[in-house]
Amino acid sequence: MRKQKFPLKRFQHVPALCSYDGLVLLKSHTAYKSYALWNPYTNEYRIFDCQYVKAYSCTSPYACGFCYDPSVDDYKVILIYKSFYAICYASKNDHWMTGTSVHVQELNARSRECIQGISVEGRVYWSLDWKINHFVCRNSKIIYFDAKSDELNELPKLDFICENDQLYRLTSLKGRIGLFGGKNGSKGFDVWIMEQDGWKLLMNISCDALCEHFVEYSVLLGYTNHDEILFQMGIGLQYFVIYDPQLHRFKKIQISKDSKHYIVPICSESLYFPKPNITHNTRKRKQRTQLKKVIL
Repeated sequence: MRKQKFPLKRFQHVPALCSYDGLVLLKSHTAYKSYALWNPYTNEYRIFDCQYVKAYSCTSPYACGFCYDPSVDDYKVILIYKSFYAICYASKNDHWMTGTSVHVQELNARSRECIQGISVEGRVYWSLDWKINHFVCRNSKIIYFDAKSDELNELPKLDFICENDQLYRLTSLKGRIGLFGGKNGSKGFDVWIMEQDGWKLLMNISCDALCEHFVEYSVLLGYTNHDEILFQMGIGLQYFVIYDPQLHRFKKIQISKDSKHYIVPICSESLYFPKPNITHNTRKRKQRTQLKKVIL
């Protein structure tokens, strides 16, 4: 591994808002509408401004994300504000679209930070109750941006979350949107993934006692190449936990006592376990690598 520094000074030392497929989205501290799309591997970047911010009298987005749209062979950046959402085409200078949605208009409060969406197969997912976050409970909605329609939509209500003391967290697993969590005080937690015919219980993981703090202070990063499940855990997300589903064992690994915990979840796609169709995915990744060179 090597350390890479952003080449433009005004975007140095700023937190990454989100990442996808090796690209990272940054926001300037000094210019409220300026963003940078950066490829850390090649150290190339592109700066763009959200042209709708001034008109709507807002400065920072409530949520963000980006995904790849194969129909236009381009990446799309999504920024969700108080009363609207904006879409930017990554390879087209100043090509923006905007839209409104009942889901956006329902927002009553924002989190301390911009919430990164979960990007899976041309969609970006968030949870929504009175604000956008990653936590799913009985009264939550799961909303998603669809790159095909450029619209914000809502998933059907989850019938397995029916009690007030159940709490889940959004994640991606095996190339699908997923959830992990369960009932407060239970002796384990469930991992669900969404398939074409609905939600499927992937596994139940036993632990001493599940509490809401486990879901709140844990991030499921994905599979390792040994089919183990990798979590990042702790109040400061300061250590990794590897779960072996064959042996039903947890292994804890300290990251760093002064770890900047936002870095690892943002860059977690490097730990992603590929889907079974290796040849197809390799071909798509090569195409996207060429696209990223054109974009940046």
